[in-house]
Amino acid sequence: MYLLYKHLLAAKKTPRKCYQRLFNSLGLSLLALSVCSQTVRAEGSRTLYPSGATGNRANIEWRNSTYGNLVQRRTLLRVYAQAGEYILMGSSAVKVNSGDIRVFSPGAVTGSVGNEIIPALGSEAFRCATQTGANTGRITSRTLELAGPRSADGMNNTSGYIPCVYQAPTTGVYTIVFSGPQGENSNNETVITGDIELTSANNFNNQQFTSVAAWDVTVRSSASSTTDINGRLFSYYFALFTGDNGRYLNFPVYPVTTDGYRYKIELRGTDPNGFILYGNQVGFYDSDGKTPLYHDVLAKDNTLTPLEAGTSLSRPQYATFLNPLDTQALSSIDRYRPDGTLDGTGIPFDPTVPTVDSLNFIGTASGNTSSLGTGGTFSFNTNITGNYEIVISRDGSNFDPTNSQNRVLRGVMNSSGLQSVSWNGKDNSSDNFPVGTNYPVRVKVHAGEYHFPLLDAENNFSGGPTITMLNSSNPLGNTTVFYDDRGYTTIGGTNVGVPGSVLCGVGQTSPAFSNPISGFNSSNNDRKFGQFGNNGNTNAKCTGSFGDSKGLDLWTFYPSNTETTQLNIINFGVTISGTLYQDSDRGDDFDTGEPTLPAGINVKLLNASDNSVVTVTSTDASGNYTFTGVVNGSYKIQVDTTNSNIPTGFSLGTPNDLTVTVSGSAVNNQNFGFDVYQISPQAGKIIINEVLYNETGTGNMASNNDEFIELYNASSSAVDLSGVKLADGNLIANNVETTANSFNYTFPNGTTLQPGQYAVIWIGSNQPNNQAPDAAFQAWLGFSTRLTNGGDDVWLYDSQNQIIDYVAYGSGGAINTPPPSSLNLWDSTYQSSLTTGVNDGVSLSLTRNGNDTNTSACWERTTSTNASSRCSSYLPTRDTDNVGTRVTSVGVNNNGSPKVVLVKRITRINSDDLNDSVDGAGTDDNDSKWPSGYLRGKISATGVKPGDEVEYTIYFLSNGGSSATNVKLCDLVPGNTTFIPTAFNGQTPNDGGSGGNQGITMAVGSTTPTVYFSNAADSDRGVFYPANDSSTPASCGSNTNGAVAVNVTNSSLTTLPAATGQGTPTNSYGFIRFRVKIN
Repeated sequence: MYLLYKHLLAAKKTPRKCYQRLFNSLGLSLLALSVCSQTVRAEGSRTLYPSGATGNRANIEWRNSTYGNLVQRRTLLRVYAQAGEYILMGSSAVKVNSGDIRVFSPGAVTGSVGNEIIPALGSEAFRCATQTGANTGRITSRTLELAGPRSADGMNNTSGYIPCVYQAPTTGVYTIVFSGPQGENSNNETVITGDIELTSANNFNNQQFTSVAAWDVTVRSSASSTTDINGRLFSYYFALFTGDNGRYLNFPVYPVTTDGYRYKIELRGTDPNGFILYGNQVGFYDSDGKTPLYHDVLAKDNTLTPLEAGTSLSRPQYATFLNPLDTQALSSIDRYRPDGTLDGTGIPFDPTVPTVDSLNFIGTASGNTSSLGTGGTFSFNTNITGNYEIVISRDGSNFDPTNSQNRVLRGVMNSSGLQSVSWNGKDNSSDNFPVGTNYPVRVKVHAGEYHFPLLDAENNFSGGPTITMLNSSNPLGNTTVFYDDRGYTTIGGTNVGVPGSVLCGVGQTSPAFSNPISGFNSSNNDRKFGQFGNNGNTNAKCTGSFGDSKGLDLWTFYPSNTETTQLNIINFGVTISGTLYQDSDRGDDFDTGEPTLPAGINVKLLNASDNSVVTVTSTDASGNYTFTGVVNGSYKIQVDTTNSNIPTGFSLGTPNDLTVTVSGSAVNNQNFGFDVYQISPQAGKIIINEVLYNETGTGNMASNNDEFIELYNASSSAVDLSGVKLADGNLIANNVETTANSFNYTFPNGTTLQPGQYAVIWIGSNQPNNQAPDAAFQAWLGFSTRLTNGGDDVWLYDSQNQIIDYVAYGSGGAINTPPPSSLNLWDSTYQSSLTTGVNDGVSLSLTRNGNDTNTSACWERTTSTNASSRCSSYLPTRDTDNVGTRVTSVGVNNNGSPKVVLVKRITRINSDDLNDSVDGAGTDDNDSKWPSGYLRGKISATGVKPGDEVEYTIYFLSNGGSSATNVKLCDLVPGNTTFIPTAFNGQTPNDGGSGGNQGITMAVGSTTPTVYFSNAADSDRGVFYPANDSSTPASCGSNTNGAVAVNVTNSSLTTLPAATGQGTPTNSYGFIRFRVKIN
């Protein structure tokens, strides 16, 4: 009891309810003490790297890229504070260029975990960079980091850093954004130091880029207090970056699951370079997007996009603290489901011990008996939400869930109570579970299931992490965890690696998997992998260290009791079989020699009476499928046309509702034929750009019909249109309208369309109103009518009937079978609305002109602005037609001409950045499409003297009616100044120049430079011309003191798209910058 008394004295602020729990029993008291006592530590980087810490430092990141196209590469912090408490903050990046800390009130940040919606600048409750005092919020040394913040009133702990201070007005969880010097909208990275002791100046300057080396969020009770209230700071995911391999992380974190189980995760030598640290209930998903995988995932590169075989990440889910959590925070923490959706607020203080009962099996024959290959349904009851695991044992004694002859069924339970789970009658190898009696079945449920996915973490040569359950006694052992680094077959039938063998990579795990039933002790090094030192980060599949370009899963849970039942399999009934084939001759029958489709495509057998699923099977390698054990009755057969194993461009061309009747004999040859659609190499080059389907004329004569289809060459080279076909029917599936309602025009040999030119095909005859003077090519079909007003489609094919482009509008029978969605040629979301309000003679226009986004969202009734809110690249469409009341832009740009506006400012004098916002005499700096606060600097500078250095910035914004191409800027060096040729020496990245002096820089879509140029006329985009240089471009004017010229666009930035909104898109704006010295 002396130990208990001593801890009670040290925890004077521990809530009373914690004391009460201490005396239940000695064992429970010791456990509770580790949770409730408030050890003096810290909240931030000093927590992870205290004095004497070993290994290396990982900076937190804020970047605009993602892992697995799901989890943002950024650290979004949360802190619980009670009303009146003070939140003290600082970082090594605050006030370094765009480095900042922003605080948001409870509930202000919304969206799914990993992809939260961060309110715009100015919407925050508090912003550190705007606080007075040059050093406010600045951590500028290791000493200040370890000392922590001064008191909020600045009177105490005066050896600490000067914090930014925010007093919480209400009790709740506040969201905090830490941004590096490059701000919140950059994906640039540099080689950081990874040094715990912060010895390099680069830990405190702009070389942090999109990361932050030292950071702190401390909660205190009063303005004068220096006592940290720990266990308040957490995140659902930490984006971390060490800058290199051979840098080892050694620190603990403390997650809590949504059902109240608390863990300690101790990294002990993990060597990941850049990675996301988070936890969730699932780890990764199988190819169906809903079944927990319990394996690793593979990708071709370090972004983990796409993952192999249709597997996917599960979002971050669990709050992860830097210290043992303060239990007062539990009631305010948001709970999330594995899919990232909000499930409520509040986490229980005491976790529930899981139980399961009433396991039952209903077969397809009777009772607990099923026909061979038909499966059945399991049901059971449980008192928790969480994960379940059902194992059917083949031999009655082996219940290994990974055994190929057993069958495991796993899933997520979003509610407690009665659960129902379907089984397809297969074992883990997708073979039919054989005929037999009394096969034993076990079910258990998992509470507190915690998965620790390591994304793109190259090396873990020392083993670990150690995962310890803190607030319960786990029957498996409190440090027991599981992993399985073997290859496997997905639910969709696709292999990842070699099933049963360890996955590829250097430094594979050995053993390749833990015991599937009892796990292993995570405090040992069974799960070590990769290499020692700076090795293994190739960012390519299988060539680097074992963790490179993979997501590795490690998990633990609190198991329930085991409930058992039995089932029987009998061989009763007949078979139904068929083949999925490529209908090469489009004859809707399976001919000898026609190719078949691959394995793994699901086929369903349905009851004809109510469309309920009887069973599901999948094709073998020859495209064959078989249903076994089918009893007499009426059925339907359907192919899952969304299955990922159907090759791209294949679309079912025969009916997908085959009706069959079984009456004691096998039913064969139930075949499904697929048409093959291919995308032409010309796709994206020649674009359907405008359509007039509702003519202005009256009367059934071709001379009255002025319908047309306009094509545009959006490429940078001439396109040969010889043999290209324009039609309003599906020529691939022989799905066309009657001759009276369709057309099929073939361009004559020798027809060529140059870049930026238009071709117009008129449906009517050649007469004065059917002319597009600016078009490079025109043709007249001479039809009285062909395009249906209520809805139709327009197809563009090459000479091989490969699809170049496709557009549809409205609805109705004139719209033929569309191209398969897998080709991504058309998104029909807004298709039916394109006919709304379209009067005679009003066309449909693509916006932007020639920008083929393959979606109906970017088409609109000309001049209507209907697409403005749904098309991300929107520009208004215009009417240039002078024929009667016709509203079109036939033969010319749908949007108008490009335009670039320029604003020049002085942005730096000597070492002082000028952040003024000045309204000039002109209107260009008032354009609403400039990003907020982007135009910093002064128009003129007074008080400069000889020897002073002055920085000029020329801001540019594309704000015309179309994208700007071939953009070149030139600015003359002002008189009485001298160009500084070395202003940006040593800065990266450069643009392929000679490596000489760098005096010019440029940014696109950023507040800081994104590329640096040499002064020489070399292969980069920038050049400085000395005074009176004869090679100075004429567009620069009279070069009497030097000129700076930059080609803004090049092969990697071919255009500056016209801005559609404030700072949108990001590559519509930027700046050129150089420096001079006053003579």
